[in-house]
Amino acid sequence: MSVPRHSHVTVLHFGYSAGRGVFQPENSMREFVRRDEVALHIVSHGRLQVLFAGGGVVVLPPKQLMVSWGGFPHRAEWLEKDTTVYSVQLPLGWILEWNLPPSLIQPLLRGITLLGPEGKEGDMDFQLMDRWTQEVLSKDSGLDRIVLLEIQARLLRLARDESKRLTETADDRMFHAYAPLGRVLRYIAEHFTEPLRIQDVARATGLHPVSVSQMFRRELGIGPAAYLAQCRVAHAQALLASTTLTVTDVAERSGFASVCQFYAAFRKLCGSTPTAYRRSRKTTVPPGR
Repeated sequence: MSVPRHSHVTVLHFGYSAGRGVFQPENSMREFVRRDEVALHIVSHGRLQVLFAGGGVVVLPPKQLMVSWGGFPHRAEWLEKDTTVYSVQLPLGWILEWNLPPSLIQPLLRGITLLGPEGKEGDMDFQLMDRWTQEVLSKDSGLDRIVLLEIQARLLRLARDESKRLTETADDRMFHAYAPLGRVLRYIAEHFTEPLRIQDVARATGLHPVSVSQMFRRELGIGPAAYLAQCRVAHAQALLASTTLTVTDVAERSGFASVCQFYAAFRKLCGSTPTAYRRSRKTTVPPGR
């Protein structure tokens, strides 16, 4: 199945969040979006279909865990009436700091969707997701820490247990269709907190800087510098909401060359200052901090 590419891709920002939604087929997404978070999804009723702009398709039946990184443009379709979806969103930076096995991280950063088991083990995943969703929505910081530890353990088990082998999206068409972009997105995801120029990205991925710029504008509707700023601001949002680091330290750990540059990018993308954003968010400290 081929999906037409769009010149504009909407960027969604979830941060650390959870939700339960009931969706109708007529409300399926019409435009491609991307997000910088890693998401866990599970369906309790109906079926969810995710289409990637490069051509890959994933159909999620009831009670099967799906783990994905939203860096690749995608959109969701609800295939049945009252499709009920549970989701937990985690900042990519947190996932990378957990030092999860490469067998899990590398496929995610290539844009591959990871699927858990079905049957009785799928029922267990649904029970976990139901509980995690309720506890995150309760805004209890003590429960947040428990939820994050449990998610970390679940991802470790997903990577380790061969009976829950990671499944690639369809025949991996999305990855092959987007192979050059996939290499670039993966490199940026792994290095966005470091000083990074388009020339560095191009050299590391075997592409010409002009080709990188053209590819970003064609596939994502923005230039690589704007995409890099979005990644850094998304990471800064997570740090502001989850740590007591100073704004200066947040800027540095997010890859910004100066506090002034950080303030300008943050205000442009978020519509507020970092300090105001922090005041508006509850404090949630991920495991290991």
